[in-house]
Amino acid sequence: IPQPNASLIFLIEFALEASKKAGSLNVFDEMTNFAAEVSTKAYQIRKYEKAKKIKMKI
Repeated sequence: IPQPNASLIFLIEFALEASKKAGSLNVFDEMTNFAAEVSTKAYQIRKYEKAKKIKMKI
């Protein structure tokens, strides 16, 4: 069984969170905060993917 791609899992989580946040009264504030969370998470995923590639070379 192939391992699910981290980016794919992230996109699914993103869609679920976005739909939850869309129901909020403070949509603009919520989405601004969520965008900050998303960029942080995307950065962490890129760091993790890079580290994985480096480990594979060793």
